[in-house]
Amino acid sequence: MDRRKMLQLISLATAGASLIPAALLQSCQSESYKGVFFTSAEMNLIDEIGETILPKTPSSPGAKELKIANFIDTYVADCYTSTHQSILKQGLIDIQERTKATLGRDFLNLQQPQQHELLVILDEETKSSTTLHYFSLIKSLVLFTYFTSEAGMTQLLRYEPIPGKYIGNYPFKQGEKAWAL
Repeated sequence: MDRRKMLQLISLATAGASLIPAALLQSCQSESYKGVFFTSAEMNLIDEIGETILPKTPSSPGAKELKIANFIDTYVADCYTSTHQSILKQGLIDIQERTKATLGRDFLNLQQPQQHELLVILDEETKSSTTLHYFSLIKSLVLFTYFTSEAGMTQLLRYEPIPGKYIGNYPFKQGEKAWAL
């Protein structure tokens, strides 16, 4: 192989390697995202649960606006065991069955206070459960996804890009936001 051909191949490989991660990260925010593990109905339910846990405020976007279900779908498909995956699937089914049995409607069709009330009940069940409860998985995924997103880090938390200088004894004022690294 001649030198020019080799330099072209190296240039193409370098350009491709730098573009692929950006494309993967953008795909989770895409409007045309297709679920890997969850169905579109389940992803809508996850978005609505996330929005109930972390609603939109004047200073930060809500979980639904960040499309947390897209990331959660990929994360669960790639990183969760089949046991945890089945717990999540059954949990989403349980949430829908509970709302239909008690309130006669899907979770998505409930008013925000009713959604919140149901999630509070599920959170209380989680605290008293001796086994792994599906709501603890859902809640931890929502919080993890939101607070590791760019908006969660920079708009909800105080953000100091690294590298930054080290201040060992930084004064804390009551009521300030927590730090993100």
